[in-house]
Amino acid sequence: MSKKAKKILTNIKNVNLVIKKKLFISGKLGSINKNINLNHFYVFKKKNNISILPKFKNFFCKLNWCTYSTIINNCVYGVNCFFKKKILLKGIEFKFSIYKNKIKLGTGFSHLNNFNLPKDIFLKMCKNNKDFYIYSTDNVLLGDFGFKIKKIKKYNIYKDKGIKYFNEKILLKEKKKK
Repeated sequence: MSKKAKKILTNIKNVNLVIKKKLFISGKLGSINKNINLNHFYVFKKKNNISILPKFKNFFCKLNWCTYSTIINNCVYGVNCFFKKKILLKGIEFKFSIYKNKIKLGTGFSHLNNFNLPKDIFLKMCKNNKDFYIYSTDNVLLGDFGFKIKKIKKYNIYKDKGIKYFNEKILLKEKKKK
């Protein structure tokens, strides 16, 4: 049994936790529905603390205790303060624009790439037109959307251009010497 699973979430204010067939958590920034099976676990909310404990001492409970605890922790964090990632567009021909709920990315191809924004993701442009922040209450949805954007133009390790996260470390390779 891991230490992370035994950890009690503390200082949780303005969070409503409802467990029926689905996990529903709502807070000041929104709400999250998760389809996880909590039949083998007890989830307690007392004042400003949330704890999760297994009902049985079998292999399944030991295996999933930390996973479910982390999922609940991420949901509680997401409805209190947003998860965010900064995406950089590095290169001369890269640009993007936002129109209503669509993102138009120019990545050097002959056409623009259009994306519909999911309803739980928000965008904020930076001063230059080369980078932007994406915000969401759901960490998984944010990672999937960021990956979808990065997949358009893979980062070129020889020319030092492409789409990447702000804190992503990429080792550049030298060109062939003649």
